[in-house]
Amino acid sequence: MKRHLSYLLFASQLALVPAQGAAVLGLSPAGGALSGLPGDLVGWGFTLTNPTNFAVVTSVQFCTTVVVTGITVCDQFPDPSFGTFTDFAAQFNFLIAGPAPENPVIVHAFDPLLFTGIGSFAIDPAATGSFAGQILMSYDLYSRSPNDLLFDSGADQISVGNTLTADASVTVVPEPGTWILIAAGLATILRGRRPLTGSPKC
Repeated sequence: MKRHLSYLLFASQLALVPAQGAAVLGLSPAGGALSGLPGDLVGWGFTLTNPTNFAVVTSVQFCTTVVVTGITVCDQFPDPSFGTFTDFAAQFNFLIAGPAPENPVIVHAFDPLLFTGIGSFAIDPAATGSFAGQILMSYDLYSRSPNDLLFDSGADQISVGNTLTADASVTVVPEPGTWILIAAGLATILRGRRPLTGSPKC
């Protein structure tokens, strides 16, 4: 009985270990939560880890996701009146994560001038509220690096349209002037609710 329980415990621990060689995406800041003023340009840095084979990043989107027949796809995008996402990772960079001669870990800080990071989000000047979803990264997997002189896109292709996700959100912080107006409005409301003291004069 004890041996059976120990096997079950060992199996449950194995289930918690990610598959060896599986690609992993992480965002910076951790948790992917960004905030900014109306009109601000914000964005995410990222870490992409892929120790086996060669992952070529093909696209990045910011949306809520849904799984359809085993494939993760975008379900809803931020409303254009809230802001606009721009893919930096695939649109402005040719990223390959894998073993030598490539790098199995790619780390990019967000820099809007150098177009590094996973992408930017331009908050609309009139935007309010927030949008919470995921960063959806798509990549193709090859047995040989595309930078190799012997690379053959057909023969070396393992799979296409693979996806990685990481939670991400953008929250609009009101302008300082807006806070002053809100505070003034609250003060007026509270003053209006103050009970009358003393007896009325005749």
